[in-house]
Amino acid sequence: MRISNSRLRLQCGLTLVELLISMVIGLMLSAAFTSCWLAFVRHYQQQQQLNRLADEAMLVSGFLGRELRRAGFWQAGVALIHDPLANPFSPLSTDDGGRCLRYRYDLNGDGLLQGGEPVTAPWHAPATSSASNENFAIRLRGRALQLSRDGGACSGGGWETLTTPGVEVIPLDAEPVFAIRWPPLPAGSGWQLAHPQVSIALLLRDEQEPELQRPLRLQVEVRNGVWRHD
Repeated sequence: MRISNSRLRLQCGLTLVELLISMVIGLMLSAAFTSCWLAFVRHYQQQQQLNRLADEAMLVSGFLGRELRRAGFWQAGVALIHDPLANPFSPLSTDDGGRCLRYRYDLNGDGLLQGGEPVTAPWHAPATSSASNENFAIRLRGRALQLSRDGGACSGGGWETLTTPGVEVIPLDAEPVFAIRWPPLPAGSGWQLAHPQVSIALLLRDEQEPELQRPLRLQVEVRNGVWRHD
């Protein structure tokens, strides 16, 4: 039995050229899909890192705001009616070119500063010895924000890191990290209760990808005013 040539031609498969072309097209489609997928994954990872920096900035802002608003708090603050300069917790200062901020507040509410002598007055709370160190400092050092609860000096040990690993903190442009601004007092106004403002300027960035950044600007008004004379 003889088979016609037309029937043989219908049963033959792809030629080598057709097979190679189909393989090339498949590889191109696979490469395009892989490139899109990698771009999507990369975008997702960067967005996650930016969200992490935003969360870090929110946590740092919340902590600094709560901490600095308490600066100058004194349980025996009624004594200021008789002596505006009697508050031992009122000093608020910067050091190290604006990279360190020192402050105090009555942490345990006993009216004592580092277990020192209490103010002897009828309105003062019962005197109790205090081992708490109520001198604090916040500084920018080694691309990290640090807190000291051990004497309030901008040097020495006893520092704990406030920012999480993988997040670098650097100054924002040429601005000081910490700056204290006092409201102007009218001439001839005598003694006035002034509430200082602490300005904070930081830049948070990813340690592995420094181009991923989050600026942090914060203005904190200290609730516990300081009596000042014009």
